[in-house]
Amino acid sequence: APWLRQLVRTYASCIETPCMCLFFTICAARGYVIGFGDVDNAYQQSPPPSIDCFLEVDDTMMDWYFRKFGIKLDKLKDVIPLFRALQGHPEAGALWERMITDILINKLGFRNTTHERNLYFGVLDGHELLVCRQVDDFAAGSPTELGTRIFIEAVRKHVSAEFNAMGIKTEHGQYEQFNGMDVYQTRDYIKIGCESYIDRVLETHGWDSPTSKDPDNIVPIRPEITENLMKLQGPDEKSPESRELVAKYGFSYRNLLGELVYAYVICRLDIGFAVCFLARFSTAPHGEHFRALKNVCRYLRKRKDWGIIYRRA
Repeated sequence: APWLRQLVRTYASCIETPCMCLFFTICAARGYVIGFGDVDNAYQQSPPPSIDCFLEVDDTMMDWYFRKFGIKLDKLKDVIPLFRALQGHPEAGALWERMITDILINKLGFRNTTHERNLYFGVLDGHELLVCRQVDDFAAGSPTELGTRIFIEAVRKHVSAEFNAMGIKTEHGQYEQFNGMDVYQTRDYIKIGCESYIDRVLETHGWDSPTSKDPDNIVPIRPEITENLMKLQGPDEKSPESRELVAKYGFSYRNLLGELVYAYVICRLDIGFAVCFLARFSTAPHGEHFRALKNVCRYLRKRKDWGIIYRRA
């Protein structure tokens, strides 16, 4: 409904990755424990759209309604009014944003930072708290685990939410995923990685099985090949020749590049040069560029457990 988007706000704020990393940095520096939680069906708990909205009755709804109430609906006359926000409605994100901001700022007394609205700080029952919000997912840092539990319990007084506690115990420490990142907490450090994400990328492309071609000294891109890559230009990405390259190498250059950019931005600074360099050729990649990009994945397969470590105070 393009016309509806002109009438309502659609924005649901997401935290910027550098600011999210800053949250983990400060928690490590202060020796805070981080707990995680998320809201169940956040949009469905939000107020209804500002403009009355109705759903058409389909066969599934007619069958369910008849079995539950014994009344047969008429698809030509009956509609379903919405009394809550609906996933997919253009205003749903803004409705949730408005409600959760009111809960955190006005009802719980938190303040958010000047330049990043999704970072909050405050005190609950004497417990200092730093909070990082990703739409409806929370990471809460406090001097003790009790403080993080108190925060989620305070949120649960207003919306239905789950507390994921400290995560799963592993040999690396307490493990939890947050916003596409693997978070490990130990007594000495907090480690941010994206091994789970890399595993999914490699599995999607069928590259998850290690081979003898992955040497121990593999690097994201060899410096000596960059000069030659600068001289090469492939066919335009929309041309038949470009499609032949995609079929030959088995992946879309631009799509794989985007997947690697995400890993780089999250925590894999070690692939930064290779990713940024190879991004220069995304509009007309040569076969050698395809091979170089795939080599970055080979490197990640060998070094997928690397990440950023923040030492605790």
